[in-house]
Amino acid sequence: MKKLKIAGNILMVIALVFVVRRLFSIDWTSVITGKNLFWFVLYIAVYTVIVLVSYYPWRILVSVFIGSEKSLAKHDLTFCYVFTKANILKYVPGNVFQYVGRNEVASILGLDHAGVAMATLSEVILMAASAALCSLVLIGSYTIQYLKAHLLKILAVGIAALVILSAAVFFLFKWKKEKVTEYYNKYKKILSKKQTAARLLLVFCIYTVIFLCIGLLFIAVMNLCSGKALPRSVYGMVIGGFILSWLAGYITPGAPGGIGVRELILALVFSGSSFASKETIVAASALYRVINTFGDIIAFVIMFVVYHAAANKSGLSDADKQKTNDRE
Repeated sequence: MKKLKIAGNILMVIALVFVVRRLFSIDWTSVITGKNLFWFVLYIAVYTVIVLVSYYPWRILVSVFIGSEKSLAKHDLTFCYVFTKANILKYVPGNVFQYVGRNEVASILGLDHAGVAMATLSEVILMAASAALCSLVLIGSYTIQYLKAHLLKILAVGIAALVILSAAVFFLFKWKKEKVTEYYNKYKKILSKKQTAARLLLVFCIYTVIFLCIGLLFIAVMNLCSGKALPRSVYGMVIGGFILSWLAGYITPGAPGGIGVRELILALVFSGSSFASKETIVAASALYRVINTFGDIIAFVIMFVVYHAAANKSGLSDADKQKTNDRE
């Protein structure tokens, strides 16, 4: 556990270095002016709140695979802290460290690591499915155009992922046949429960609401950059386009935080639109990226302070908590 904690702290420092480098690379004079400073701060606050509440569906998923909703509910503070800490790790190139970092909650609370990993994997699938459905419904034609234009790349990535997954399953089954069979039977039993289906549907709905909220926030950012309100008739397309750009950045390997990918998709989706100029789209993408970055950092700082203050108040370190859980 000590080695894992040290490795986690090293990754956190690396992630913060990447975040600081990004912030120093921004041309602040073109992003922030005295006129929009108030709204900039307000939107950061809104995004920070969204990040802070986004841990909840993940916690529900952990309870699905661990099977202890009531006992986990009293550890919301720990889940939120680990979630916001792991969220910073998405800025490390590779786009996977944030998910590895989630398993810290298993070490702190003495939970089954495999169960937490299954919950995180389920989150990835449900988030991608929710984003895909939202973008398809809101801007079906643009989604189809994007899929057609990038069909070969999508198929290549899909086939590569399938081959890697199949190979991993094959070797795992060959070397750890009994263990793989045990996990398969265990999670098959969990997923076949009616209660599980209800929880998964609830999580899917929560992610949909979160996507709609960040889509509305992006509309507010576009209004700020253009100096006028967008017509309500295009809200659906703008939100759908933003969610599609998020999904593209989310599934693109090696794009930390979806950097570059989201901006490219937004430019493609809104190219030739009558409601926003190219300059507005570029400015809104840049400003939202800054808001996104600050929101992630502030959410982590808030939870770092609150979590450690609560730990000091209770007089328990992480190691003490682990020992207590082991005894229980």
